[in-house]
Amino acid sequence: MKNNKKNIIPLCAFSILLASNSSFAQLHNQAEVKPRIDVSPKSCITAKKGENCELTLQIELTLENTTDVCLYFSHLPAKSYCYHGKKQYQYRIQIKASSSVNIYLVEQKSKRQIAQTSLHIGHYEPTKYRRKRRFGWSL
Repeated sequence: MKNNKKNIIPLCAFSILLASNSSFAQLHNQAEVKPRIDVSPKSCITAKKGENCELTLQIELTLENTTDVCLYFSHLPAKSYCYHGKKQYQYRIQIKASSSVNIYLVEQKSKRQIAQTSLHIGHYEPTKYRRKRRFGWSL
């Protein structure tokens, strides 16, 4: 009888550990299903301020369920790209912008924004003066 009690305690601890790991895995999987927008590249650099950045943007949408959604761009307020009946979408779009662009994913029925990301536009500004290096080499 004493031997059985010694075996039950580690068995209970193991089952509690196993149950907590499966609960954590379920919570982790639920957290991954949130709607999101992945863009590539995430930034673009222009030679001068005010110059347009032209690039092909790879967009990947991941949704919770098969709902109808539309993608909106802040620099093109009148234009949208809508998708129907899938959980994942991949899309390529040509972008031409001189300032950062916000990208919104909106559910069609409720008009509720469910995800957002940005494409950052930067400008290269070289320094006007080169720093003089003073090496101490003299004869």
